[in-house]
Amino acid sequence: MQVASIERLEHSYAFREVFDSVVISCRVQLRHSASARSGSRVRRGASASWRRWAASERAAGPHAAPVDTIVPYQPEMLQPLVDLWRESFEHGVRVTDPHPIEEQRQYFVDHVAPYCEVSVVLRDAAIVGFVAVDAESISQLHVRVGCLRQDIGSRLVELAKSRSSWSLWLFTFARDAVARRFYEAQGFVAIAHGFEPTWRLEDVKYRWERPGNI
Repeated sequence: MQVASIERLEHSYAFREVFDSVVISCRVQLRHSASARSGSRVRRGASASWRRWAASERAAGPHAAPVDTIVPYQPEMLQPLVDLWRESFEHGVRVTDPHPIEEQRQYFVDHVAPYCEVSVVLRDAAIVGFVAVDAESISQLHVRVGCLRQDIGSRLVELAKSRSSWSLWLFTFARDAVARRFYEAQGFVAIAHGFEPTWRLEDVKYRWERPGNI
């Protein structure tokens, strides 16, 4: 399920829509020596190192939370970011985008990156989410399908709110129930219902206002 698929798709291509892998490798090499005593010291040292590593793993717990970092978008991130966008969109809206992925990458370069502040969530150097915002709206917000319900989307929404003037609006497809529940839980309210002609699907416009604004 998709945390968020946000697009109005009002241009020629429009806003088309958005592994964990923790690999622990511990290699202990025991070098044999002509001296049995020296070899015994090596084995005892390796065993002690392993015990310290195992103790640290037990202290961290079997399901230690991954560490995510939010960084500004860089051009070299284009391919994996748009791949995530395509996967997230198709998963959330339950459609298959027939357009070449190169066309979507070019759309991002021409219509998203120049006009929005794009922030990317990295986990072990892999992109697991991103948001494209300006002072008034969220243009795109997507989370990797395998990383849903891990607070990635919530962190990106909070980031967007912190950079807004006093309110934000966005569009999502009416059929994407997961995205709608997510935004409503983040304080967004549906203010309009419409029809997106490119995909021939109903969409919903949401709005959030900073508390205390008149």
